[in-house]
Amino acid sequence: MENKTGKYLKYAVGEIVLVVIGILIALSINNWNENRLELNRESKLLKTLLKDLYIAETESVESINKDKEDVNSFTYMLSGKDARETLINHPKIDSIFSKTIWGTVTTNIPIINSYNDIKSAGQIRLISNENIRSHFTALQTRLNRLERILQDRLSVQLMNIDKFVLTEMNFIGLLKGDSTNYNIDYGINNEYSTLFENQFVLNVIGVKLQLTESVITNRSLVLEEIRVLINLIENHLNKNKKG
Repeated sequence: MENKTGKYLKYAVGEIVLVVIGILIALSINNWNENRLELNRESKLLKTLLKDLYIAETESVESINKDKEDVNSFTYMLSGKDARETLINHPKIDSIFSKTIWGTVTTNIPIINSYNDIKSAGQIRLISNENIRSHFTALQTRLNRLERILQDRLSVQLMNIDKFVLTEMNFIGLLKGDSTNYNIDYGINNEYSTLFENQFVLNVIGVKLQLTESVITNRSLVLEEIRVLINLIENHLNKNKKG
């Protein structure tokens, strides 16, 4: 009787062990599948972010180059009487003056739409790499700073420069240098020799020079952060692929 009972106990224990092992295997497979799904979701998300970052990198480089061209123009205008005399006698002085004083007020900043969408959907947690999440936060901080500087430059333009151009100059005359050939009466010529002796005009150029230098500095910081993120995400995706 005891032998039979012992056999039954061993059999029951064996059955329980097999059931437990089966459950553990099933849980392990389920966890593995869940992890693979999470990894696939993360990879898809990161690839979308990477695509937007590539675009933001290109836009940043183009904007920095444009701002540097403007700095060169401002610097040349402030470099001395000889430089200004050369400009005054330039056949396209209207166009040059218009673009330098009135036309250089770009306010564009890189926009990472996919990151904004991810934040709104509460999917930041899908990015497992803490370093990537941290640098996206840093990028947002730098973008906010850049936006403030751009708004400062625009405010100076709207409050001072535009008013001066519209009240103290013949704005229609500036259109003569435009690539578009308007069939209009351009009116009297602007007296650039007098304008370049006007301290307000020189101050305007100096202020735009300073603000644009600040814009370049902040755009460069944004570009630096974008490139760090591109590198981090590319490495993370390569690691996931190998894993």
